[in-house]
Amino acid sequence: MENIGMKGWFDVTKTSPDGTQEKFFVPNIVVADGKTSVASMIGSDTASAVAFDHLAIGSGEQAAVLLNSGLIHEFYGRVDGSGAVIGSHATFTGSFGISGTVSISEYAVFNAVTAGSMLARASGTGVAAISGDYLELTYTVVVG
Repeated sequence: MENIGMKGWFDVTKTSPDGTQEKFFVPNIVVADGKTSVASMIGSDTASAVAFDHLAIGSGEQAAVLLNSGLIHEFYGRVDGSGAVIGSHATFTGSFGISGTVSISEYAVFNAVTAGSMLARASGTGVAAISGDYLELTYTVVVG
């Protein structure tokens, strides 16, 4: 049998008001709910499948684990990522305007603006951001 899996990552770009950019690569895990949802999409004839194209950020420090279903401390709300599927790669990009002083240390992909199922979560790469900073988050997942 062919070994097929899912692997994803986040590319994070923080842009300061003066135009200075910092880039971060954040590996993630595809969580159990995400795997179940993808398998359901493959195995059913339904128009109710909902794309995993909503990106979220937060400040939880706990390691990402298979049974995660949400961020520990999500903030700024979820953004609807624009994206594309090319071959076995799906990529979604969204942006967050920063207000206040925050340390962003967790990232996730969901299939809804609120609630919904989580596809993937990453944690551990802290990005310090202040008011006026702009965070662009790109999520890529590869099936195969």
